[in-house]
Amino acid sequence: MTLEEAKLFLAQCVRNTLSDYAFGDSEVSWSLDDKVVASGYFGSTTREVVICGTSFEGEDAQALRYRGTLGRAARNDSGGSGRSGDDFLDDLDDFLYEE
Repeated sequence: MTLEEAKLFLAQCVRNTLSDYAFGDSEVSWSLDDKVVASGYFGSTTREVVICGTSFEGEDAQALRYRGTLGRAARNDSGGSGRSGDDFLDDLDDFLYEE
């Protein structure tokens, strides 16, 4: 999958984010038809998006970060809004460790 194909694919998806402002990192998942189809991590030293086994890193990952329609945005730090990121993490775990 090329970067341009990835941009087009993620544009069709719903993007959910889980941010930790204390550490300055963010986890992102993209869903299509209620199924997680991609995941991303954006931290101070690493930026990566994985779509169907294809990994995009650095500037390429950054170019994908905000693709798609924003769904849920949650925080998992102590200054969070009180909204739980547990559902987000469960969905992401299902995607990452799917057999």
